[in-house]
Amino acid sequence: MEKNQFKISPLQFNRYFVTQLNIVANPLFDSSKGTVRQDTDLSVSGNFEKIPDEQGLFQITLNIQLQASSGSNLPYSIVVEIIGLIKSHMTGPDETVEKVVFVNGSSMLYGTAREIIRSVTATGPYSQILMPSITFAEPPKSNQKTPSQTT
Repeated sequence: MEKNQFKISPLQFNRYFVTQLNIVANPLFDSSKGTVRQDTDLSVSGNFEKIPDEQGLFQITLNIQLQASSGSNLPYSIVVEIIGLIKSHMTGPDETVEKVVFVNGSSMLYGTAREIIRSVTATGPYSQILMPSITFAEPPKSNQKTPSQTT
């Protein structure tokens, strides 16, 4: 791989922070069965908005929940809210920039939340949880931009 194959992304975190972190060990978890997760156990929702009067600054809020449903065997119940401020240095039509910021920014923020969850559960009584990867679609076309329910 050549030395200069990479360049700094036009999207950067200005800041991110966790506003809610609740991880509870499940006393009914049967470690002999291993982790059994249903698609409906994972819920990801949130909010996406451009910050008024701040050129190229966006706020993404993700609400992540992993709750056992019938037939699941999960070692932990998880609720996380994480907020990221993403600065975009992209040019082009607003709709295109917003789509790229939403998809990539949400993915960056979710990856950060995955590592926080992995790190916290690694010190718990059961094995660590590595949240599944998910795909974010473009933001809905409305004033209040909210990612759809993702599993």
